Amino acid sequence: MNNEIKNLKREIQLLRRVGLAALMTILAVFLCAAKPQIPGKHTTVRAPFHVVDRNGRTSVVIDVPEGKPCLRLYDDKGGVAAILSSNRDGGNLTINNKSGTAVVRVTALPEGGLVGITDNTGTARVYVKSSETGGLVDVRDNNGSVGVVLGGGDHGGGRVFVFGSAGERLFSTP
Repeated sequence: MNNEIKNLKREIQLLRRVGLAALMTILAVFLCAAKPQIPGKHTTVRAPFHVVDRNGRTSVVIDVPEGKPCLRLYDDKGGVAAILSSNRDGGNLTINNKSGTAVVRVTALPEGGLVGITDNTGTARVYVKSSETGGLVDVRDNNGSVGVVLGGGDHGGGRVFVFGSAGERLFSTP
């Protein structure tokens, strides 16, 4: 159990680093592309628009599909590396691996936030969710089935659930 908790802590730290790196990358792209403005003057750019590198390869695309702003960052091979978009509850951040599979998703929900981490095939491995009543960490096994759930309850304290390969509850705290 201690190893599982240590692994969860490491995965959460990795997620924080990945999220911070993605946000810093997005900020850097805009700061590098920004031109000094003359007071009283501004530039308006209508979406969709593409930012290309000196070789003509697309680096960034900003669009507003169905009225929802969306920014896509591309890797050096032309694949989508990250997507920042809006939803009715706030925003979404998706980070893809080099094969184009979404491996990290951060989403605003009505009750809080959700982070989902998958393996390179897209199989769910870890979910972290927050709400006004507590937090939840859900770790999946090699088949994508729930293995361990850690949660903070709405009445204080926490709970731990461990499930077997057939989905049966093997252990839980009161």
